[in-house]
Amino acid sequence: MQGQDFLGMVFTVSHRAFPRHLLFCPKHGRYHPTTAELFLFMLTQLKTALHREGMDITPFPLTLDAG
Repeated sequence: MQGQDFLGMVFTVSHRAFPRHLLFCPKHGRYHPTTAELFLFMLTQLKTALHREGMDITPFPLTLDAG
């Protein structure tokens, strides 16, 4: 999509990738959240959902990539 960033969150376990959340983010505009703000929102949602299931993701490494 022209003028969009793509933000994705993927788990990798034993060389297999499992998509968790995928989102198109607008690049321009005054009233849109930044890509960093959207990423923090996605990460907070993930942490909350896993916490409800009794899981803690904080000991796992986090890798970020920008393309």
